[in-house]
Amino acid sequence: MPLTALICGGGNGAHVMAGIAASQPDTEARVLTLYADEAERWTNTMASNDFTITVHSKNDVTKHTSKPAIVTKYPAEAAPGAQIILFVVPAFAHAQYLEALKPFVVPGTVLVGIPGQAGFEFAVRGYWGDLARQCTIMNFESLPWACRIVEFGKSAEVLGTKGSMVGAVQKGLTATKMDPTAMAQQVLGPLPKLIT
Repeated sequence: MPLTALICGGGNGAHVMAGIAASQPDTEARVLTLYADEAERWTNTMASNDFTITVHSKNDVTKHTSKPAIVTKYPAEAAPGAQIILFVVPAFAHAQYLEALKPFVVPGTVLVGIPGQAGFEFAVRGYWGDLARQCTIMNFESLPWACRIVEFGKSAEVLGTKGSMVGAVQKGLTATKMDPTAMAQQVLGPLPKLIT
């Protein structure tokens, strides 16, 4: 099923997730980064360069060359139509993104804290009130990879991928377009295997 994923953040994990998500079949990846001029820098770099994620595994190296559909600092540009929003930022930054996105999120959206730390779902409910009850909230304890940016907005690498990750799901009152765990798995590809 076609999926529109919004990745929040501009660091190591967000770079990798944006590149991997954009390379998945039937997946549109968008990026919202609110920090300083990251969105402008990333967009300018991608205008004249490929965006490449290099994945190192035990016996081989795989490259994903793809670009997010948009990298912006404006929630009004990034959020409309997003079925899943992945918060790939430290816990202290969750509030900033939750406040910025609230006017643009519709019931039935899936929110994923990855890493969500203990309490991501409480932050969502605290900032969004009744809207949070209409959304499905997922929380994973860590990033799926050990990763780093090689060149901002141009390339990143995965040094190791977890085989599986365990998370929690709190389904909202409004149904999602598809199973929320399957949505998150579509963004990440086959690994790590998500268990909720």
